[in-house]
Amino acid sequence: MRILVVEDEAKVARALREGLEREKYEVVVAPTGEEGFFLVNAEEFDLVLLDLMLQVAMDYRCYRR
Repeated sequence: MRILVVEDEAKVARALREGLEREKYEVVVAPTGEEGFFLVNAEEFDLVLLDLMLQVAMDYRCYRR
C-alpha cells in the first residue's frame, strides 16, 4: 500500500513515516499542501493522510478523486 503524508511539521511527518514504514507501507511525505496536491495528481496513492490545518489543504476536496 502506498501512502502520501501531507504534513508540515517535520517531527510529526518523521514519526508517521517511521511508524508506517515499520508496518511495511510505502510512504511519501509532502511538507506543504501545494506539494501534496501536485503529488496526488501526478502519482498513484492508496491513502492520503492530510494535515487539515495546512493553508493550501484547507479545501480537502481538492484531494478527492
